[in-house]
Amino acid sequence: MRFYILILMAAFVVVSCSDEEGQTAREVHACVRAVWQNGSETTRYAASVTRALTTTDILADGTSDIIIDADDYPATINVVCSDGNSFVLTKGANQCSTHNSYWQYTPSAIYKDKDIQRDNLTFTATAAIDTGTGTGDLLTGTADKDCIKGNHLLLTLRHTQVLLRFAFKVVDKYDAIRLVKIKSMQLNGTPCTLVDNVLSTERQLIGYTYVNPEAATYTFRSTFDIYDKHGVTPEHLVKADVTARNTFSLGKPGSSIATLSAGNYYDLNVTLRPDSLGTLSDHDNGRLTIE
Repeated sequence: MRFYILILMAAFVVVSCSDEEGQTAREVHACVRAVWQNGSETTRYAASVTRALTTTDILADGTSDIIIDADDYPATINVVCSDGNSFVLTKGANQCSTHNSYWQYTPSAIYKDKDIQRDNLTFTATAAIDTGTGTGDLLTGTADKDCIKGNHLLLTLRHTQVLLRFAFKVVDKYDAIRLVKIKSMQLNGTPCTLVDNVLSTERQLIGYTYVNPEAATYTFRSTFDIYDKHGVTPEHLVKADVTARNTFSLGKPGSSIATLSAGNYYDLNVTLRPDSLGTLSDHDNGRLTIE
């Protein structure tokens, strides 16, 4: 009788261990975040408007890190595993309820936490954002067994380019009689994303673009329409398609920004300072004194 009892007890131990292993082998879900870091210590200027594509704007941040708006997260992320398998992460409808500032993604391939731990698997991810404006930006990131929290694989994507934000203002004397509306901006011939177009004496972030972090010389070109300020409305066009062009360097000794680092954002202050009034408007008559 004792012999059979021992056999039954041994069988019970085997079954219990098997059940326990099954409970720990959980399917892993992906959670993704991407952040721009503050690259310089200069004063930041918050924008008063938002981009049409997003709920919160990439320019609305003040001095802290910029967390990509939910609408801007890539719809899909390409992933290559160290086991040679390639798959896709598809953006979910919600943020991760457990890990703040991470967005839920569904993998097209199933991995379990125990297998990732046992085989020491690593995952390399790439994705593109803002491809419809300017050059866009490429995100990259890696995750391994140390990134598993619960049954979530936490993946942080890093920006491979630099985010440049442009803060514009007009000098007081010119602003008193002229309204300036910017129509376009280009950096080295590539269109920048323009968020707002009305300039004033208050410096305001109105646009941005992505650049390679390598030190370089840039040519910035902006095009304006100029209106008089005869009353509040209507606005009277004085001159169309006025172009301003400047060449400057970044990431070099003597420049306003000594170094450029991928994944950081930097603000460039632009002041519109015309040499003269330019073309007079018919509505400037009231501003002229005849003695």
